[in-house]
Amino acid sequence: MALLVSMRGALVASCWIAGLFFFRFYRSTSDRLFLFFASSFWVFSLNWLTLALLPVPQEARHLVFLLRLIAFALILAGIWDKNRRENRMKPRGRSPLVLILPTGTAERPTRQ
Repeated sequence: MALLVSMRGALVASCWIAGLFFFRFYRSTSDRLFLFFASSFWVFSLNWLTLALLPVPQEARHLVFLLRLIAFALILAGIWDKNRRENRMKPRGRSPLVLILPTGTAERPTRQ
């Protein structure tokens, strides 16, 4: 049991350090994706800390894993936010097909 607690303590420290690295990347680039990753790793560390310190019975352990679900949801929200911001910032140009077609011929001619 002591080995399990010490291994979970190492996981807590590792997740906390990974969160600090992502937070440092956020501070240097101001990219919110790194902030989402940092917060998700900190939630992961809370998950491991809860499993290490609290005597959670097997029947109630699923409540602790809700923290892990929140962490994965933060990662997905960060990816969604990153893709949404990039699509908004990108100028929408005209389609290359529009440049080929002569003006006023928006529809394809049909055979009769």
